[in-house]
Amino acid sequence: LTLRYISEDNGEYLGDNTYIKFDQSGTSYTLNESELLKPAGYKVANIQFYDADSENKGEYKTLPQTIDGITIDSDIIVDIYYEHEFYTVTFVPNGHGTAPDPIEHVGYNTKISKPDNPTDVGYTFDAWYKDAGLTEKWDFDNDTVTENTNLYAKWDGNEYEVTFI
Repeated sequence: LTLRYISEDNGEYLGDNTYIKFDQSGTSYTLNESELLKPAGYKVANIQFYDADSENKGEYKTLPQTIDGITIDSDIIVDIYYEHEFYTVTFVPNGHGTAPDPIEHVGYNTKISKPDNPTDVGYTFDAWYKDAGLTEKWDFDNDTVTENTNLYAKWDGNEYEVTFI
């Protein structure tokens, strides 16, 4: 059994692995998504399998899929097509100002542009943070998106000097 990993976007070959793992009868193999290589930033789009000798490709299958009738001496090729995953970056204003619109359809490992700073009367916007606890700043020059992401606004209260006349 050979598993080949292919990008559905452009047909790029992403790798393969070859092994035989049959059930007790030796005539079927159950393919589970947990056994597949998962290139970072990709998700399984579809699966196609065929007997390598005949090159008669089967129809597209979804996981989990049982391939029946395979004997141990069969040379079966399973093509697993991947597509890029895309993510959304959401800005959380933390009770002040108006959040910028979410940035949608962000590719894996992609940098995002810094939005305009939000404003609020009596407060000064400090920065966008990776965590709700506001301990780790997002670095727009270096940080990249690898999953759906929330960025949290940190605000400093303005101080005013009051003079009585």
